[in-house]
Amino acid sequence: MEILLDNDVNIDQEAPLHGTPLYVACTYQRTDCVRKLLELGANVDLGKWSDTPLHAAARQSSAEVIHLLTDYGASLKYRNSQGKCALDLATPQSSVEQALLLRDECAMDGQGATENTSKFQGPEERPETQLLPSPLMSDFVCDWSPMHEASVHGRLLSLKKLISQGSGVNLLTADRVSPLHEACLGGHPACADVLLKHGAQVNGVTVDWRTPLYNACVSGSVDCLNLLLQHGASPQAVCDLASPIHQAAKRGHVACVESLTSHGVDIDHDIKHLGTPLYVACENQQIACAKKLLESGASANRGRGLDSPLHLAVTNSNADLVHLLIDFGADTQSKNREGKRPVELVPPRSSLTELFSQLEGPLSLLQLCRLCIRKCFGIKQHHRITELLLPEELKRFLVHI
Repeated sequence: MEILLDNDVNIDQEAPLHGTPLYVACTYQRTDCVRKLLELGANVDLGKWSDTPLHAAARQSSAEVIHLLTDYGASLKYRNSQGKCALDLATPQSSVEQALLLRDECAMDGQGATENTSKFQGPEERPETQLLPSPLMSDFVCDWSPMHEASVHGRLLSLKKLISQGSGVNLLTADRVSPLHEACLGGHPACADVLLKHGAQVNGVTVDWRTPLYNACVSGSVDCLNLLLQHGASPQAVCDLASPIHQAAKRGHVACVESLTSHGVDIDHDIKHLGTPLYVACENQQIACAKKLLESGASANRGRGLDSPLHLAVTNSNADLVHLLIDFGADTQSKNREGKRPVELVPPRSSLTELFSQLEGPLSLLQLCRLCIRKCFGIKQHHRITELLLPEELKRFLVHI
């Protein structure tokens, strides 16, 4: 590699089908090559079209390469042609996701925070808020205070002591992360409760639009989620870049999905680069979450653009999801953006071929009756089906138990 560079080879040359050398090295998890290319001056954010080397490393679940790239200044904010950043591609609850979450907290500098503050804070709001001007503790987290440290690790006694000594519960880092954000990200309801009782701002927003409620959906802490909702947190997304219901669906946090839907969240909220919560659940093959969303009234036919959840389930050859979606009325004749029906996306020699051959024609009268009754009740009244004066077995059928 060094010999080639000595002979004037372009280290950032982007091949149409393969991307830059650094992108290829990340795709094939060649850690030594990644390190050498970075040492020799390769552009850390130049990959294949809008896909960066960090996207490739996240897709391959390579934590070591993630650390290398971020050490050399890789941006976590770049989005690829599908509108996804590297964090969106990381496997939920994996070491790669944790590494990206940590790096993401120090990715924004003070200038970025100042520029974004005006978007969600008026001049007379947040009188107790204090910005931390400089790094205090960790190499990985900028502008970190003892309050943040105690909150994220669930150190309740330390947190209470700091508050009693006068530390503010609304201390903000440069990217506007509060102790409450950290308590919810760590999944510590006791710490969150103490912070809220001392005046923590329940709907505080970071520079990348994350609320404490969003962080509770990331960690999957339904206790934190319910606590925030009791204190007036909004279940709706402040911005499409940080939707709580989509995060809960992505990570398979069924209890969080159930709590959000019971508090009136828009269950079919369609985000351009993500689709609906149901589509996100299907994309990440979170069957339990998909079932809970459908039971709660989510449309089985709304996905991302013209791509329905059924198109996605067929593409992933997930027979359980296909059965589930069809049971809830998914349209087997709908066409995606390429003009194809779900059956036309069935992989060769797949068991789904037989399933779709059995489903040719209209739905059964049994399914049509169930769908009609559920539609009459509406999304917000599905729970009242169990109050009908009907045999228990029939009520269980209507609510898909």
